[in-house]
Amino acid sequence: ICFFIQVNQIIAQCPQKMFGANCTDMCHCDGSCNTQGECSFCSPLWFGYRCQYYSIYYSAKTNITNTNVEITLHDGKDSTCISQTGQRIIVDLQDLAPVSWLRLVTPRPDDLQYGFKITFQDNTLETVNLSRNETLIVVGNTIDVRFQLNSEVQYIILEGKVVQEMCTLDISIGQRVSFMKTAYYSTPGTNSTKTLYPGALDAQENSNPITDGGTLWEIDLESSYIVQRFQIYFKSAVFSRADLKGFDSDGVFINRQIFATQGANNITFFWWEKTLLRYFSLTAESETGADFTLALDDFMAYGECPKGTWGVQCRENCSSECPEFCRYDDGLCTKYCLGYSDPPKCKTVCSFGTWGVNCSNQCSNRCFNQSCDRINGKCNQCLGFKVTSDCTIGCFGYRDPPECSIECDTGTWGVNCSSQCSDRCFNQSCDSRTSKCTQGCLGFSDPPECTTKCDTGTWGVNCLSQCSDRCFNQSCDSRTSKCTQGCLGFSDPPDCTTKCDTGTWGVNCSSQCSDRCFNQSCDSRTSKCTQGCLGFSDPPDCTTKCDTGTWGVNCSSQCSDRCFNQSCDSRTSKCTQGCLGFSDPPDCTTKCDTGTWGVNCSSQCSDTCFNQSCDSRTSKCTQGCLGFSDPPDCTTKCDTGTWGVNCSSQCSDRCFNQSCDSRTSKCTQGCLGFSDPPECTTKCDNGTWGVNCLSQCSDRCFNQSCDSRSSKCTQGCLGFSDPPDCTTKCDTGTWGVNCSSQCSDRCFNKSCDRITSKCTQGCLGFSDPPDCTTKCDTGTWGVNCSSQCSDRCFNKSCDRITSKCTQGCLGFSDPPDCTTKCDTGTWGVNCSSQCSDRCFNKSCDRITSKCTQGCLGFSDPPDCTTSYSDPPSCMTESQGLSSEATIAIAVSLSSFGLIVIVIVLLKIKGMACTANAVVPLN
Repeated sequence: ICFFIQVNQIIAQCPQKMFGANCTDMCHCDGSCNTQGECSFCSPLWFGYRCQYYSIYYSAKTNITNTNVEITLHDGKDSTCISQTGQRIIVDLQDLAPVSWLRLVTPRPDDLQYGFKITFQDNTLETVNLSRNETLIVVGNTIDVRFQLNSEVQYIILEGKVVQEMCTLDISIGQRVSFMKTAYYSTPGTNSTKTLYPGALDAQENSNPITDGGTLWEIDLESSYIVQRFQIYFKSAVFSRADLKGFDSDGVFINRQIFATQGANNITFFWWEKTLLRYFSLTAESETGADFTLALDDFMAYGECPKGTWGVQCRENCSSECPEFCRYDDGLCTKYCLGYSDPPKCKTVCSFGTWGVNCSNQCSNRCFNQSCDRINGKCNQCLGFKVTSDCTIGCFGYRDPPECSIECDTGTWGVNCSSQCSDRCFNQSCDSRTSKCTQGCLGFSDPPECTTKCDTGTWGVNCLSQCSDRCFNQSCDSRTSKCTQGCLGFSDPPDCTTKCDTGTWGVNCSSQCSDRCFNQSCDSRTSKCTQGCLGFSDPPDCTTKCDTGTWGVNCSSQCSDRCFNQSCDSRTSKCTQGCLGFSDPPDCTTKCDTGTWGVNCSSQCSDTCFNQSCDSRTSKCTQGCLGFSDPPDCTTKCDTGTWGVNCSSQCSDRCFNQSCDSRTSKCTQGCLGFSDPPECTTKCDNGTWGVNCLSQCSDRCFNQSCDSRSSKCTQGCLGFSDPPDCTTKCDTGTWGVNCSSQCSDRCFNKSCDRITSKCTQGCLGFSDPPDCTTKCDTGTWGVNCSSQCSDRCFNKSCDRITSKCTQGCLGFSDPPDCTTKCDTGTWGVNCSSQCSDRCFNKSCDRITSKCTQGCLGFSDPPDCTTSYSDPPSCMTESQGLSSEATIAIAVSLSSFGLIVIVIVLLKIKGMACTANAVVPLN
């Protein structure tokens, strides 16, 4: 139990389509197989238990005698059967092949007792003899027929009641005995080393990477098999001849075979000698005999099991019941022996007087001593009158024994008309007694015997017709005229009525017209190009390539100017060296993106091109120059002061010297009146001007505001009178914007600073130069209040500018000038007061009112407050003059001198004082 569980676990892990203990066996089921390789139905081409045997019946054509109706004897099921009583089954393998056994399925295998005949013919319809009689192995409804032929065959003819209701027919060429077997590769030479390459023979396309030059391959099937068919697959058709250097069994060299290549990538080779083979050696050989690369992809060998073995890769031995002849696929023994009486061993020949299957038939009593052939029952010697080989007695050339009055029907002859005229006879018409052909031969040239085949190229009645030139090598079936080696220029052998499809030619249209032919159209027989050459200039041979720059039918077309160097594929016109002005080689249908040009648009348009737009082929500027003046070349730079497309724009006057970048217009020498080079979009701040606003506006400009480019004053001059230049100073007495303001009259001489208006020569009537905002203190006037008001002015108060007395005169009578002294007897402000009558002559100081000529009646000039009645000391500090006091002052002037006599008379409350004084006058 443990053993089988382990095996199942291993098998369950096999990849898909693989089975076996080591996963080395391939499943050929229609679908999946179980872990033992078993399934319900096989894939096409395969048959037998576990579907391990390869059948070539799939490529064969099967017809029923004389009907020309093709039938199918393999639909994957054994339940669909034919019913063709009395007819033969003819199988055409379509080519010569070595076959060694076939399997048929019939619902009545017991019909073998009525006889079974199999005939083999080659491709010339010659019978191929057996080197050993057939061996039948019958199991259930299945009949295996084994035989050994002397050569390859093309036609198999089956006769007998047992084949007239067949359901399935398979013709074996063996099982694939090379799968996953040992393969070595090496390089030719005495010191070469063989290298094992596991998995080389894996029946997978393009799985073998070994392509070394001169590689030799040696293959070991690991056991000996009766190998009949080889298939060699190559990675590419790089060889001109292939050399199967040899194969052997147990190291004994047997054969060396050199053969021409049969296809682009594979060779099929048949070996019909029934020899046990194991080892193979392969290489490739050039026509000169030198070894070169054999790019082997796979090697497949198909073979039969040696005698006494069966199963997958012939690993099993037949049972003791039938140790020599068991079924190849399942090891079962037969229940029928043909000519033997002891199934399943089939060792004991039929006893005397018996024949057929298991010797169950009695020889005819027409046979002398009842002795007949043990296989087919034919008499060895007839008893009595001998008419035919089977000792039949009756009419000869007539069909109504015993009267023998009715002639044979057309197509029959012999005893009782029981024989068919040979198909060699035209219309199957023959002499009813001799069987000689009466209307001529069909496929033979010597009537009436009809034993000499038609020469190659002839057919029909007495070979008088020529084979159609539609037949390859003008070789056709001598009876039907159907082409036997295939059609030349037609695709449907053997009839050859359907012309080759466009693009094909040769035998069965199996060759492709050269791609040198336009529309791949060529003569279906010669392969010469019929519609002209594609990429070649010499129809119909088409061997001379197109000159550079031409392509197409007979090289009559010019390569597109989209192709660089006008170089294109001579067949497709696709650009071979890249595109010129297009970006998608080799088609060259997509234009360069804006800004690119040249081969595959790999170059950038010059930045001298406006929008970087240029001709995609020449690179010349298509939208004009940027910073250059000579489109489309754009090699001459813009003149100073210009820029842009073709230098058509003027540099901004914001640029100093009107100098700007010829492409961007950005200012190159700085801004004029703007502060942000190179863009020059930000105006100068107020008070600045010039290049990048680095200069200060003149202080002659009002608000220091000037034109940012010219520096001329924009809001007028400050202290100058001639805007906008401002070069002429203000006249004296003017100041401010354009000298439009008058200097303040506070300024002495009306002289002020022309810019600030501050007084430059001092203030007039104000004390704080140069602002002159603080008025003169009372008593001062003039420039910076530096002058004192005249004491003529009352309270010393005068006009601060003119010095004229503002509160009146003190001691003078003519305000505001105060130049006229008070008249005698007057004093005070504007002389508006009268001198005291105490003063002598009423004469008093015009300012203080003190008596100037002495007191009258008072004794204390000039005050004149003490009367004479009072002693001089009568007055105390607390005493004063009463309102009644009288002061008299007497003044005497003399031109010779000054003598002042003051008499003061004081009368205070009845007291009088007198005093005399002499007062000098100024």
